[in-house]
Amino acid sequence: HLGQYARLLYVRGEYKDAREIFAQLSANEVSGPMKMLGSELELRQGNLPASIELAAASVASSKNPIDFLWYGEFLHRAGRRVEAEKQFRIAVTMGPAIPEAWLALIRQQLNNGNRTQARDAIRSARSYGPEARVPYLLAQCYESLEDFARAEQYYVAATVMHPEDFTVTARAAAFLLVEQRRRAALGLPD
Repeated sequence: HLGQYARLLYVRGEYKDAREIFAQLSANEVSGPMKMLGSELELRQGNLPASIELAAASVASSKNPIDFLWYGEFLHRAGRRVEAEKQFRIAVTMGPAIPEAWLALIRQQLNNGNRTQARDAIRSARSYGPEARVPYLLAQCYESLEDFARAEQYYVAATVMHPEDFTVTARAAAFLLVEQRRRAALGLPD
């Protein structure tokens, strides 16, 4: 199957060959996920109009918030920051219990210079996220907001709640190490 072959080539980093195989697919073989692959290939080749057209088509009839999270990230990489924020809002609206969607929205708002909106989104995320994942989400949000004291508070809470979760503990440890160095460089107490 050509679609699977194109995906394999993409994963292996053989983008030119994957793009050639993708071009051989018939319209029936190009589903939403294959359009996503095609848009990624076009973006890597610098063909921005075609990549955005394929990406938009891949989510046009989707009801999956993860698709809109992907589309927002795609638009961000394509330099379409305002459009990316809109897609992250859609992802959050469709899947308010998906912490990654909140984090993407908040980071995009900060990238777009919308600190007030980012703070409002953080307040909203507290009530929508899965309770067990809220501290880790808030830690990352406050770190992005550069509110390091709150970020530290939530990283500690997240590691207490999930001491067996390597991702949480590793991220918290990395943050605390960087924060310790930042404080030392500024001459602040630990």
